[in-house]
Amino acid sequence: MSSPAQLPDRILVPVEHQDLAIPCLDALSDLIDDWRPNLLLLNVWEPLPFTPPEASFYESGHLTTYQDAAAERGQVMLQTAAERAKALGMDVVERIVLPGYPSEVIREVATEKGVGWIVMTAHQRHGLSRWFLGSVCEKVAASAPCPVLTVPVHV
Repeated sequence: MSSPAQLPDRILVPVEHQDLAIPCLDALSDLIDDWRPNLLLLNVWEPLPFTPPEASFYESGHLTTYQDAAAERGQVMLQTAAERAKALGMDVVERIVLPGYPSEVIREVATEKGVGWIVMTAHQRHGLSRWFLGSVCEKVAASAPCPVLTVPVHV
């Protein structure tokens, strides 16, 4: 393992879903001993095609917008991931929820925040699902401003 001086101080963990954050955080926990990086947790919600983010609908009996509902779900996911990180002895310094296309937003946040690593899940999709959905992980790794550690997850 590298000496602590060579390890990054800040790590970005994109959280698509709290269940997918667990393998990332567990893998990261396995890598660290005395090293205590600051974690930034990021959730990116994609706008719906042909639907403005401020479009309203009823959810649980009250009127809300897609944007507000997506941001609220993102905060819940990040809270769950932050609790897991804390239980593993890691410090979460920032939780960010943003709209946009995941690979672009992940790269932008990594650049803006000066992170040393991005740790994210790779779905291991094949065939048509990969063709239709693409690979956010591949897109991020191809143009990230820092190393990308991918954790394979079978879903």
